[in-house]
Amino acid sequence: MLSSRKKSFQCKVCCTLFSNNGDLKCHVQRTHNTHERAHRRPHTGYYAGKSYTCLQNTQLTSHLRTGTGENPFNCIICEAEFTAKSSLTRHLRGHIGRKPFHCNVCEAAFPQKALLTSHLVTHTGEKPFRCNMCEAAFAQKHYLPIHLRTHTGTNHSIAIYVKQLLLRKPT
Repeated sequence: MLSSRKKSFQCKVCCTLFSNNGDLKCHVQRTHNTHERAHRRPHTGYYAGKSYTCLQNTQLTSHLRTGTGENPFNCIICEAEFTAKSSLTRHLRGHIGRKPFHCNVCEAAFPQKALLTSHLVTHTGEKPFRCNMCEAAFAQKHYLPIHLRTHTGTNHSIAIYVKQLLLRKPT
């Protein structure tokens, strides 16, 4: 159900709109404050001799299921399997056409928040994904590996790109 309250509080990082400042602050804290999040991980679990910590118990459970191969949440439409109910819910939006994430600049709407975030750079002109072999730059990550094939003519460009990233000196 959509709120009838005007959403006039905008996140300066991702442009999401909120109806009050408290919701905005909560959003920024949970979504964008990665430094503080890294020090606040109370849920710990163990698998294959390794320790894993997460902010929420559901994240930990899902992460541990990845290691065991357990996928208890199944799509009734295409039989895709997921470790978390939230992943299945996000997946189902694609099947039913539900698009709850709306761009505040244009009329575009998306079934997943990550797709909206990726879309927002089309309005800013930002192109953070740069080719190490030429001057090409891209707004969206998935275009860079495709571009890299133009330099080698093979599908090995992705491996070359990853190797370059690993060898790159920190700036």
